[in-house]
Amino acid sequence: LTFYSQYISKLFKKIAICNDCFHVQIYPLFNDVEYEKINNEFFGGKYMVANQTNTKNNFDKINRIDNYLSPYLDKEMDVLDVGGGETWALQFFLKQECSYNAIEMVPRLAKLIEEQGGNIIGESIYDDYSKYENSFDIIILRHVLEHLIYPKKALLQLKKLLSTNGIIYLVVPNGAEPTKNKGYNVKDISKK
Repeated sequence: LTFYSQYISKLFKKIAICNDCFHVQIYPLFNDVEYEKINNEFFGGKYMVANQTNTKNNFDKINRIDNYLSPYLDKEMDVLDVGGGETWALQFFLKQECSYNAIEMVPRLAKLIEEQGGNIIGESIYDDYSKYENSFDIIILRHVLEHLIYPKKALLQLKKLLSTNGIIYLVVPNGAEPTKNKGYNVKDISKK
């Protein structure tokens, strides 16, 4: 398939779909310069413009995290949110009396996280986080993996950061049944 996006320098890009798992990915992948430009223009300027917040969407995301992670949550846990964004998860974990840390590449959003009581440990999942090895009880990776140039490298990095009994809350789009990407039942997902 071929598509067009105003955030991509080339007029048209192709989309590859895996026949086995139905993963959808731009082909060829972006280079580092294209990737940074897209993130800066979209997430830095178009996403959450003028501090607008999608309250209903954030409420749904918090409910999903609450339904799935509540059995594992304890006070004083260390949480890492990769792509913390507009701080919806920060507020949830602070109410649970957890330590909230984030990796956030958009300076405006990183500043927002810090202003609301979170800790920014870096701006890229590929940075050196050796001082944080085995540090995090919960790692949130929600709709980030499908945007990364090196997803396997990112997952290996997160594995190093996870504490011995820690868990990763990983959410990616459902490529096999895209119409089910909204409104899914978290309890069904937790059984898989």
